Amino acid sequence: QTFIVKAVGNGINTSDSDYSEEKTYVAGALLAPEIILIDNVASWIKDENAVEYVYKINGGVEQKVENGTSVTLKHGDTIQVKAKGDGENSKDSDWSTSKTYKAPKLATPNVTLSGNVASWKAVAGATKYAYKVEIDGEVKEVETTSVVLTHGQTLYVRALGNGETSLDSDWSQEKAYVAERLATPEVTFEGNAAVWEAVDGAVGYAYVINGGEEQNTNGLSVILKNGDTIQVKALGDNQDTCDSE
Repeated sequence: QTFIVKAVGNGINTSDSDYSEEKTYVAGALLAPEIILIDNVASWIKDENAVEYVYKINGGVEQKVENGTSVTLKHGDTIQVKAKGDGENSKDSDWSTSKTYKAPKLATPNVTLSGNVASWKAVAGATKYAYKVEIDGEVKEVETTSVVLTHGQTLYVRALGNGETSLDSDWSQEKAYVAERLATPEVTFEGNAAVWEAVDGAVGYAYVINGGEEQNTNGLSVILKNGDTIQVKALGDNQDTCDSE
C-alpha cells in the first residue's frame, strides 16, 4: 500500500499542511525455516508470523505441513520447507536449505554354531533375516534366528531393514559346518564274503569292487568272486555325521 499524510488545522489560526511525500509499505519476507533432523523426523522452530508451512520432497510437488512444524521422512528423502505469510503483514519465506535423511544400517548378525544349527541373536529393528549357503548361493529369508545346516555348507546371514528407517546389514562372516567323520569300516573275509562290523552313526554303507561303480548296502557283508578287490565306507547322515574315508 502507498499512503500520504497531512496535518489538519483548526481553520481559524491554522490551515492544513501540505501532503507528505508518498510512502509505500512493503511487507517483509519471513525467514526461511532452519531444518533440524532427529532420526527420520525433520522439524523447525515455529515463526509466530507464519500462517502455515509447505514442503517438498525430492523436488516434487509442494505439500502443506499437516503436523505443525515437523515432517516424517523415509530413507533418501530430501526435504525443503517454506514459511507462508499472510500476504499483508508478511510474505512467504524463501525455501529452506535442503536436508536429506539417510537411514542407518542394521547391526550385522553374529552367527554361532551348535552342532549343525547356526543361530544368532535378534537384531534390533530387523524385520526378518536373509541367508545364503555359499558366497554366490540363492538368498532365502527367515523370520527366525536359526538355520539347520548339512555337512560342508558355509552360511552367510544379514539382517533386513524396512527400507525407510533402517537398511539391511552387511553379510555376516562365514560359518562352515563340518560334521563328525565316521570311522572307516575294517573289512575282513569269511570265505568269499567281505564282512565288517557296524559303525556307530552310520546310516548305510557304500562299496566299490575292482574300482568300479559305487554301490550302497544296508548290510554288513558283500559276496565276492575270486580276485575281487573291495573298498567299503560308512555313510553319514550329512547332518550330525559325514561319510568315512
